[in-house]
Amino acid sequence: MNNKKIEDFVKRYGITSIEYTRANNYSRYDYVNTASGQLAFHNDRQQNVDIEIPLRALEHLVKMDDNAEEDYLARKEEAQMRKNYPALEEAYSQYKMLLELYR
Repeated sequence: MNNKKIEDFVKRYGITSIEYTRANNYSRYDYVNTASGQLAFHNDRQQNVDIEIPLRALEHLVKMDDNAEEDYLARKEEAQMRKNYPALEEAYSQYKMLLELYR
């Protein structure tokens, strides 16, 4: 995964440490700012990750995951409806075109 995305995630949710475990190995990486302002992180071979995160941030993540799942299922259902009903697909296509024109 992209280190920048992980760094942004760590900052966004106030994560203080991440522990990585591999078969027969254990490594711990604490997040501290380096001289360049980057967070120290990189290890691609871990199998398990333990993250210290504030409870409030975890609750927010759970809520966001639930919302993402609902959105995914709705988009999947809508795509199936457009596939089953060609007229609906045409109307949807025109709707997207109008949105682009107004942007």
